[in-house]
Amino acid sequence: MLPPWQTRASEFHPYRADDLSALPESLRGAAKAALPVGTKSVSALVMPTDYRSSEESEDAHPVPEQALVFTDSGVLHVQASLTGEAAPSTVYIQPENLLYLKSSHILLYGRLELFGSVQSEPVKLVMEFNSVAWPLMETEWRGLVCKAIGLAPPAPDEDRVESQREKALLESVPAKFAEGLRKYGLYTGEQLVGVIFQPAVWTQTLAVLDHQVAPNTLLALTDASMLVLEEERALVRKTEQYGLVVTRIPWGAIVDVQSLAQDSLEELRISIAREGVSTERRVLLEPGKAQFWRGLWEGRTAKALPIVQGAVV
Repeated sequence: MLPPWQTRASEFHPYRADDLSALPESLRGAAKAALPVGTKSVSALVMPTDYRSSEESEDAHPVPEQALVFTDSGVLHVQASLTGEAAPSTVYIQPENLLYLKSSHILLYGRLELFGSVQSEPVKLVMEFNSVAWPLMETEWRGLVCKAIGLAPPAPDEDRVESQREKALLESVPAKFAEGLRKYGLYTGEQLVGVIFQPAVWTQTLAVLDHQVAPNTLLALTDASMLVLEEERALVRKTEQYGLVVTRIPWGAIVDVQSLAQDSLEELRISIAREGVSTERRVLLEPGKAQFWRGLWEGRTAKALPIVQGAVV
């Protein structure tokens, strides 16, 4: 028999369900009702009720029992109700309608944020979970990402071969971000066009502690998407931040890239739109890096193949 603490811990662990019939009763009916007619369920990841601390706050809050159901044409998020509350609405998004995919990989804290268009209306799927779930849905998650950026997913046993050019681009990038890009970005088989690393930006205040304007950030452009890898914001300069938050924007969803001067920096503004829905992603960069990135983007859009390649650190 397992010790009590091990039994209790196991109750919070995510697990796979290979069919809708294997979902908990609290989720099964809503999942079946929400799937479009003719949709075939591939597999599901079930998250038991848990208490999580969000990226914005250290305060623990209850997260209801939920499941992420991967199908042959999209992904469904269904949640049970918390005590005294109504169950949240289900969300079903097709990958070709996604404007961005955001994932948090911070110790045991996992989070997904998918923003897309459903019938020309904006829809956001947000799910918090124990990060031990990532390996359980690795194949399905990668398949969803590849569909969103318009690539065929590599075979499960296919090892990606890094080119000499990619090695050269990443050799001057901090190891944490280079390895993060390889692990969380380039598994799709995309080819890296260029990268920029922006160290954290701080400003002095009248208070005792300085204020962080922007965290350590890596921008990467591939032949299929734009990626933003960043740390959580730090409260003090010497804070060591764990893990990364990764935002992937499909290349086909990017409408324009502009920059606007902001004090001694430039704010890179990435306009995104798909299927009647639009949004914007903003990143603070040093002026020279913002100029380089605009050139990188303009070179990528001028021809089918990039005409500007490089890295700036």
